[in-house]
Amino acid sequence: MQRRWLCVLVLAGATLVGCNTTQESTKPATQEAAKPIPSLGVVTGTVTYLQRIALPPQASVLVKLEDVSLQDAPVKLISEQRIELGGKQVPIPFELRYDPAKIDPKHAYNVSARIVLGDQLLFTSDTAHRVITNNNPSSVEIIVQQTPMTPPKSS
Repeated sequence: MQRRWLCVLVLAGATLVGCNTTQESTKPATQEAAKPIPSLGVVTGTVTYLQRIALPPQASVLVKLEDVSLQDAPVKLISEQRIELGGKQVPIPFELRYDPAKIDPKHAYNVSARIVLGDQLLFTSDTAHRVITNNNPSSVEIIVQQTPMTPPKSS
């Protein structure tokens, strides 16, 4: 019986200590602590293909988030991710982080993907995958297309 009361008292004391805050403890220690932490935007998805073939273990997936708004100018890279496969096979998940402050709601943003083996392009996306603005999603499935195989360069 005493053990039960002791447990109740310990739990009650711990609860009271957890609730005990003072004005001083809720104030930021420095001006730096008062600044809000910038939140990152994220575009997620997967890269896959329809062929029933395995990727070489040394292959990599390159995924890019780009501003494709200006017709007469090069695309502007917002974020990119390189995924070393190490034997993993499709579907390959990706996560592109970006600063939302750099996103213009009037612009168009596209995600593209490529699968490469060294300098050799094995698969590439051939469809525009719009994201973020204009009611577009922030998660996409990219189905890449196999490129014609070219023999490796000989030295």
